[in-house]
Amino acid sequence: MTATPARNSMPLLRRSAASAVACLPIAALLVTGLLLQPVLGSEMAIHWSGDASAPDGLSATWELFWAFAGITLALTLGTIALIMAGPHFRSGRLSAMITSLTGGILATAWIASAWATVDAPAPAEASLGARPIILAAAAVVAALVFLLTPPGASRAIEGESETDALELAPGERVAWSTRISSPLFTIIAVALVALASLCAIVGATSNTGGMLVGVVTFGIAALSTLALTPVQLTVDHRGIRLTSVILRIPLVRVGLASIENVTTDTIEPGQWGGWGYRISGSGRAYITRRGPGIIIYRHNASPIAITVPDPQQAAATANALTPTA
Repeated sequence: MTATPARNSMPLLRRSAASAVACLPIAALLVTGLLLQPVLGSEMAIHWSGDASAPDGLSATWELFWAFAGITLALTLGTIALIMAGPHFRSGRLSAMITSLTGGILATAWIASAWATVDAPAPAEASLGARPIILAAAAVVAALVFLLTPPGASRAIEGESETDALELAPGERVAWSTRISSPLFTIIAVALVALASLCAIVGATSNTGGMLVGVVTFGIAALSTLALTPVQLTVDHRGIRLTSVILRIPLVRVGLASIENVTTDTIEPGQWGGWGYRISGSGRAYITRRGPGIIIYRHNASPIAITVPDPQQAAATANALTPTA
C-alpha cells in the first residue's frame, strides 16, 4: 500500500527531470550572451564553409542573438509541453527529442560562432577550429530528454482481420470521413519553418547571400511536411480519398471499381518503409505511427495502408460501397 504513491510519482519525477534537462540549451545560450556581452562587438562571424578557417559573412551580433534565443526558447517550451503530455501522446518523447535537438543545435551554433569571434583579432578573421564539437552537447541533451521521458501508453491492437460490410438498403447511400493529424509531423514542420526563418534573419542581417539556399531548402521541406498533417480520409460513392487539409493535395485516390476489399490491421512502419507517405515493395502507405489502420487491396495493383483511429468503420463503409462481382 505504501509503495503505490512512490511508484505513481515516478513518471512525474522523470518528466520533471527531462524538462529541467531540456532547459539547458536556452540557459547556456543566455548565460553565454551575458558573459560575452562586454567583449562582443556589433558584428560577429557567421556561417562558415570549406575548412571553416574564415567566415563567409558577418551579422549584427545582438539581433542574431535574440533571434536565436527566441526560436530556442519556443522550441524549449514546445519540448516541455511534449514531455508533460503524459501517456496521452505515445510519440511524445520522440517528438520532444527532435525539438530539443533542434533548439540545442541553434543554441550551440551561436555559442560556437560567438566564441570564435571573441578569440579572433577581428570578426572577419574568426576561425571555427574545433569549436563545432560543442554541437555534440545538443545531441547529449536530446538523448537525455528521450531517455528520461516515460514512454506513452500503447494501444492494444489485433492482427489483420476481414471487416463485414455495412448493411445498406437498396439505393441507400452512405459516407464516412475523419481527420487524421500527427503531432510529430507538425513539430517537424514547425522546426523546419523555424530553421527557414533563421536563415532569412541571418541573410537579412549579414552579407551572406548563401542563406537564401537555406530558406528555400527548409521552406520546401516544411511545405512537404505540412502536406502530411492534418489529412482528411473520406469514404463515399466516389471511392477512398486521402487529402492534405492545408495544401489540398490528394495523397491517395482509389475508385470503388478498383477496390477488391478493405481490411483492418496493425500498421507496422517497418513493413511499409517508415513513417510519412511511403512507397515501397509492400505498396503505398500513409503512416503516422504504429497503430490501427486500413489496408486497401486493389485489383491488379499493390495495396495501400493508412493509419486511422477508427479503422473498422472506415473498412465497413468501403466494403459496403464496393461493387461485388
